[in-house]
Amino acid sequence: MAKLEAMNSLTKLTEGLRRFPQGRGFKQWTGDNSKALMKVYLPAIAGIVPATMVRALADFIEFCYIMRRSVVDEQDLREAKTFLDRFEHDRLIFQQFGVRPNGFSLPRMHARRHYLQHVREFAAPNGLCSSMTEAKHIKAIKEPWR
Repeated sequence: MAKLEAMNSLTKLTEGLRRFPQGRGFKQWTGDNSKALMKVYLPAIAGIVPATMVRALADFIEFCYIMRRSVVDEQDLREAKTFLDRFEHDRLIFQQFGVRPNGFSLPRMHARRHYLQHVREFAAPNGLCSSMTEAKHIKAIKEPWR
């Protein structure tokens, strides 16, 4: 992680991507910073982590991008399933290298298994994600009590 943070501090400023030249870490980033990082993440980690790990992340990101489209047809769903199947196969690398020693049992990671069927039943989510509703929840519910 230190090497990745050091590389980030040396990169030229990219619109939407926050930099910390004095060495602040990724833990200080907001959700928007993390979304901006997705645009440059794979080239940044290539050569630092195993190729299978890069491929797994690339497949998962492609799956996410397809699911965020305004319109998703059957061809898109087949393509998304291909990326998801490859991610399912390659994600074991994260256990092998101790990144997620107990596997992925996170609720958001579990939800991916239901996405394809839900899109068939309810249509494309049109870019909606749970972080949007979480942000509104914080503003509407938590902030008044602070």
